[in-house]
Amino acid sequence: MEDEFFMDLNTSYDLKSIMQYNSYAFAIPEDKLTIVSKSEPQIIPKNIQLSAIDIKEIRMLYNCESNCDLKDSYIYLKISI
Repeated sequence: MEDEFFMDLNTSYDLKSIMQYNSYAFAIPEDKLTIVSKSEPQIIPKNIQLSAIDIKEIRMLYNCESNCDLKDSYIYLKISI
């Protein structure tokens, strides 16, 4: 990967990110684990809202650290189940 396509936001890996697949993603059969955390002995849930780190990264990327219209705990995305 070339440096011009990589942006390090200096945040830790976020298992609670809305971009993180859950532990059963792409499983056949659907009850088989496909992704397991090495750092935390837990099943990764299906995340349906932005995590605190997601919001922090959005604010950094869009240069809106304090004057953003984001409300930290009230951003939800509709995801069909």
